[in-house]
Amino acid sequence: MKRSSYATIAAALLLILVLFPATVTAIDGLEENRSVAIEGAESLGALLVRDDGGVVAGGADAVGPALWFIGADGEMSGNGTVGAGNATTISYLAEARDGNLLLFTDASDLLRVDETGTIMWTWHLPFGEAAGLDSDGESTYIASNYIHAMLYKVGPGGTEQWNRSFADTSGVGYARLTTVRMLADGGFAAAGYVQPLADETDPTGFLLLGDGEGVTTAEVRYGHEGIGYITSLRLRPDGGFLATAIATDGVTPLLLRLSPGGTLEESIEFGKRLEMAYWAAEAPTGGAYVLGYDADVVTGEPQYLLLGLDEAGSQAWMLWFGDDRVTAIAKTGDGGIAVGTGTGTITVYLPETAEGGHVVTDWWLILFGILAGGIAFLLIKRQM
Repeated sequence: MKRSSYATIAAALLLILVLFPATVTAIDGLEENRSVAIEGAESLGALLVRDDGGVVAGGADAVGPALWFIGADGEMSGNGTVGAGNATTISYLAEARDGNLLLFTDASDLLRVDETGTIMWTWHLPFGEAAGLDSDGESTYIASNYIHAMLYKVGPGGTEQWNRSFADTSGVGYARLTTVRMLADGGFAAAGYVQPLADETDPTGFLLLGDGEGVTTAEVRYGHEGIGYITSLRLRPDGGFLATAIATDGVTPLLLRLSPGGTLEESIEFGKRLEMAYWAAEAPTGGAYVLGYDADVVTGEPQYLLLGLDEAGSQAWMLWFGDDRVTAIAKTGDGGIAVGTGTGTITVYLPETAEGGHVVTDWWLILFGILAGGIAFLLIKRQM
């Protein structure tokens, strides 16, 4: 045997050792659990996952705004229309504490309805266009943009409790809100960006924190960190925030981890995998789910996908929806995701339950073992 053969054998053994552990590493993916295509749905704009695993979908049918009720078994359990004036679809859903529903329409109306669609009260957004909503089942926060960014708080009876406007205090542009979240103490966290008036000045992402009376307690800006726009915001279990954003270059999507006070803890880039990220949530065992889209290389049309990131921020898996536009998404109580698409289909994905990746007799492990052994045999034979 040639001297170089020993080096080749060592390299082959190393290859086997590398391939074997790679196949037993656990990756927290999602797999389809149940799916239902809603007959007659012309649009889906909002999903609400209930404690029992059932899903309420809001959108529109041929008549107008509509609600659909899907049981935990994936079977349709009911539907109803909502006669909401000149509204054409439902864009937001929340469950009131008494089991009724809060919904927001494209006619800028916040409604409280029962499961038959009967309206109990209506509140109309007086100015601007809604950019984000959040509710605890009683009070509801609505972020909108008019001459200035505005925030409204509506009480459980449909009475406006207060409204506040937020101008760019630096005086170099105008502020715009993109999202709002209700905090555990009843206060709010609202995020967005400041658009500069001068072309040579970069936009600046910002976060507003305030109490239940609308008093701003903190304002954090992220221009120095290269963050130009914050596009979505969700609460983390530790009281901090998980946000999607776009860098000051206007093209690089980011995932941000913020402290409860808004301090930037981590900023993750996606490279060329995404062109836009507009929703994110904490994964149950660490890491994050991120929804966004890429552009088709031929047509330039958005191609929608859901990424799973590990705790280090690296991509672990991907769900590809292609040109089937994702129009609504919500977390489930068991660590999964409910997704509504433009075709009127709702699919619930749950964390993979298979444990095969940890078992030595797993077929993937055997396949890679055979492959590694074959490569090692060929390498050794050539050196004989």
